[in-house]
Amino acid sequence: MAILLARMGVKNFVFIDYKKVNKSHFIKHLYCNNTNLSLFKTQALKEYLLEINNELNIETFNEMILPQSNMADFIPDDDTDLIINTADES
Repeated sequence: MAILLARMGVKNFVFIDYKKVNKSHFIKHLYCNNTNLSLFKTQALKEYLLEINNELNIETFNEMILPQSNMADFIPDDDTDLIINTADES
């Protein structure tokens, strides 16, 4: 989804994920491949998107979101228009 949004002109992103790229991600995520194996998924996606548009503003957090997590710590103070949760339960 982030790839499509970047191609449609969205410029500001925040990615939160504690997992690292492994081979099982290759079939699930377009941005995952051997060159970014073992990188945090957030960093791999950031690098992929910056290849599409190097003017994007991307902030990454390599953390697990828990029920007690304070989402305000991750969301910029400026006018956030959209939050998309694509988290799984693992």
